[in-house]
Amino acid sequence: TVNILIDEPAFNPDFIKIVSLAGKILYNDKVAAGIRQFQVPIDFRQGVYILQMGTGSLTMFTQKLVVTY
Repeated sequence: TVNILIDEPAFNPDFIKIVSLAGKILYNDKVAAGIRQFQVPIDFRQGVYILQMGTGSLTMFTQKLVVTY
C-alpha cells in the first residue's frame, strides 16, 4: 500500500496513475473531489515507477515511486 497526501490546497486532481518505466499503466483510478489523503493498494515488484496525478487528460503532477522490500 502507498499512502498519498496532497498538501497543496489549490491542487485537486481527478485521477491517479502509476506507470512502469516502459510506459505500461499499472494502476489507474479516479480521485473524488476534496480527497486530500488516500491509499493506493499496490503489489508491484521492486523497481522504479512513475506516479501521475491530474485533471481530465492533463497530467499536473509527476513523482518517481521506488518500490523496495
